[in-house]
Amino acid sequence: IPFKWQGASQTEMITDSDNTDFGDASINEWVIETNGNGTCVYDAGPGAVKTALVTIGATPGTYTGGKLPTTQISTFTEGKVVRVQAQVYLPTGHAWTAANVSVLNMANWTLLASSDANIATLDAWQTIYRDYLVGADVTGDVFVGGSGTTAADVLYFDNITITQLGAVALYTQD
Repeated sequence: IPFKWQGASQTEMITDSDNTDFGDASINEWVIETNGNGTCVYDAGPGAVKTALVTIGATPGTYTGGKLPTTQISTFTEGKVVRVQAQVYLPTGHAWTAANVSVLNMANWTLLASSDANIATLDAWQTIYRDYLVGADVTGDVFVGGSGTTAADVLYFDNITITQLGAVALYTQD
């Protein structure tokens, strides 16, 4: 039976674009995630590009960042590969020991590839990502942040994307 090509897509899975680029000058559904205290708020950001600003609080834990619940993301499909990607900005004088993206509270996901921030790169935007094989548990959060224990330390993040990788094509019967 012949089939007709209809198109292909690497569609963004975050359902509200303001949760990807903070274009409405709001933090939207992003909230703080830390084992100490801190904040995750909207900020004009370096170069006034509209960003999220993560600040380690007065009682630091070992990690601090922002998280977005999967209720704000198109449903993940078990067995598919997805890329979680963001840009981070580490200002001069920071004391972070790592900065990355990840998924939280989603069991049985397999990390396939990653590129975390270069902590020595200062005052510049860096693209970071993690590729995952989606497991059975598709309810949780996406995290952007870092490891650090210095109160008042900051990092910025922006341009968060989640896309399914691989061949995505639509054919209809001709």
